[in-house]
Amino acid sequence: MKNLNLLVVEGNIQKENDNFRKNGIQTHAESLKDSLEYYTKDLNIDVFNPCSEKTFDKILPNIKKYDGLIWGGSSLNIYNDCIEIRRQIYFMKECFKNIKKILAICWGMQVAVTAAGGAVKKSTNGAHIGIANDIEINENGANHPLYISKKRKFNSPAFNFDEVATLPEVRYIWHQTKLTGYKVFTLNLA
Repeated sequence: MKNLNLLVVEGNIQKENDNFRKNGIQTHAESLKDSLEYYTKDLNIDVFNPCSEKTFDKILPNIKKYDGLIWGGSSLNIYNDCIEIRRQIYFMKECFKNIKKILAICWGMQVAVTAAGGAVKKSTNGAHIGIANDIEINENGANHPLYISKKRKFNSPAFNFDEVATLPEVRYIWHQTKLTGYKVFTLNLA
């Protein structure tokens, strides 16, 4: 297998990452990178933080080199409009145009939904704090390689206050939770 080129996107602002490090905690991107490298060494991983960059001149000219992108968590909320969030939405739109395989986790999903024309809001049913219970996989999810050996109903570590209020055009919904709704789906970007 050839080495895959992956881009891991950090969603937190630098001050938050500095707080994590000061307390001996990895940033979201560092944790993702370490987890991937534990699984396989056949990856070339670059980390990029659109919050910290004033322009994307260094990354956009070479963005097509990536076989995939993983966009992880953040302590931000997409509905709290600020320049760091607007930079991330803009960068996600560029990723949609140039990278075919994107895994958007938690915060990454908020950015992807917004960039694709959907909307995210603070959950009206409460938050997942520590564990998301009773995640239900539907038929689309049950047949996807990501979930093929998973039980149809499961729990997972989670910490979020937000829910998808308006789905953008989606191809498949894979699973959802009763508390905060849709969590995994395939966007219809083609």
